[in-house]
Amino acid sequence: MFWGCVLKKNQPYKVQHALEDGEFPVLHLSNAVLTGSTGSSKKDDGRTTVTISLKAGGDPTVEKDLKHLVIATLCPDKKDQVALDLYINVSQNITIACQGEGEVHLSGYFEPNNSLDELGAGGIGGFPLDDDEDDDEEEEAEEQLDIPDDEVKTLKKDAAKATTAGGAK
Repeated sequence: MFWGCVLKKNQPYKVQHALEDGEFPVLHLSNAVLTGSTGSSKKDDGRTTVTISLKAGGDPTVEKDLKHLVIATLCPDKKDQVALDLYINVSQNITIACQGEGEVHLSGYFEPNNSLDELGAGGIGGFPLDDDEDDDEEEEAEEQLDIPDDEVKTLKKDAAKATTAGGAK
């Protein structure tokens, strides 16, 4: 399912508000585009940065708060668009913001909830989960011949001799 938002200076976006029903627990950020830049000053060159902040807030998967991690830096007339490949768990306390004078349009999509419990015997994407391959490998391993240890030693010696003799020529 498509997702998009517009980031403006001092107006952060909280990812938790994206979808409350939990049907789509992962947001994939795909693209950031700089629009509406007011030009550039010599100090900042019109640069706009997009950041993500993550608040631990009792989440056992997050050790500490992460603040203002830069995921994109955009400049008018130089780099006004950047492709992203970020997956965000919408149940975490994540905020996306921008610093700079430009407006940033983010786009992406929600990943559907594809837990194995829900897939059952249906597989993934309509393709069945095939574990027969593992069974075949086990059968092949069982069919291998057992070679007595003394024969293995003899074979190793012969191989070493052949290698040494081949290198001496």
